[in-house]
Amino acid sequence: MSDTFRFAQGPAPEVAAYLDARTVAASFDWRDIYGQEHAFNFTVAKATQLDVLTQLHTATRTAIDQGLPFEAFKKQLTPELRAMGWWGKQEMRDPKTGERKLVQLGSNRRLKTIYWANTRTAYGAGKWQRAQRTKKALPYFVYRLGVSNEHRPHHVAKENVVLPVDHPFWDTWYPPNGWGCNCWLRQITRREAEHYGGESTPPQVPMREWTNKRTGEVLQVPEGIDAGWQTNPGKSRARNLAQHLSGKLDAAPAPLRSAAMHDMLNSQVFKQVQGGAFGTSKEVFVPVAIVPQNVAKQMGATTRVALFSPEDAAKQIRKRDGLDGLNLQPNDYLKVQQLLDNGVILHERERSFSAFGLVDNRYWFAAFRVTKDGKQLFLKSFRRANDNEPINRPRKFKTIREGK
Repeated sequence: MSDTFRFAQGPAPEVAAYLDARTVAASFDWRDIYGQEHAFNFTVAKATQLDVLTQLHTATRTAIDQGLPFEAFKKQLTPELRAMGWWGKQEMRDPKTGERKLVQLGSNRRLKTIYWANTRTAYGAGKWQRAQRTKKALPYFVYRLGVSNEHRPHHVAKENVVLPVDHPFWDTWYPPNGWGCNCWLRQITRREAEHYGGESTPPQVPMREWTNKRTGEVLQVPEGIDAGWQTNPGKSRARNLAQHLSGKLDAAPAPLRSAAMHDMLNSQVFKQVQGGAFGTSKEVFVPVAIVPQNVAKQMGATTRVALFSPEDAAKQIRKRDGLDGLNLQPNDYLKVQQLLDNGVILHERERSFSAFGLVDNRYWFAAFRVTKDGKQLFLKSFRRANDNEPINRPRKFKTIREGK
């Protein structure tokens, strides 16, 4: 494994934001938090102490911020981990099996793996987010081999593959594609794509069966990619966040839902979506509010979690210039929940409804739509109301619920 990889000083904000948005999760074995879940959690196998995980997370974030090479990262972190007792081999109890095992905690090799895996995935996630913003001018990725003594044959076979940024091929074949993989993607123009022979025929992606011995789960993993690395970290991170929270929020008690939603709307991920960092991607969305149960049921929705998509955020951005009612800040979206809780809710058309009411001495309007299958519910528009809407809008549509 090459240890020459490092960030330039002051990486792009998307790179650091990826690591900031990951929660710290304790695990005994890397397979306990597998595949796409790694895009949601910062985890280090055998690091079950929260203070140790937090220290590792902080050190990795510092390395990204300051462009530290591995040797500087190791020099700074090693004495701190030794002082915490997380170093060398120790006997630990496996929380899953109850068995006591002699396991390797901190070591130079472990730190190299931690540094490489987390900085590389952060860089990859940042590249994908930037590509979503710039794909109109730079519509293609080209697969390139990195600097390594040896290359995997399947990776060599992908060299110079040119495909659109949003092609499904990049959902799995998005570097790094295995432990120690130094492959990378270069984003290019249409003219540059011609230099490589134009858009490629998408490579076949044969699959192999892989069994997670920790969970017993049998998965299909692309040939040539190490198990756990067959994801696009930027795409998976944002998508997983929404899917994970939607399921949890639907079942959570009201106080927990309220706290989680407040944290989400103040998170870096929400600010990125609201600010246009994901372009018009239809693959990523973030929870924005919880719809009253009776309203969701009447609209045919199987979820109460209202989502906000980059596509709808982009529409807001295009409309807001020069319009005071659309010049919103992320914290303004906290008012969406207040409208749903206390405002008038109107049934406007099939699978569509709106919330309308007074919040902070101003009238606000939010429009929602349920997908045909009822599995998703989106906030389509949110703005300060026009002067005549308090009188006219409630008269035009069927009222589901009067405001409090």
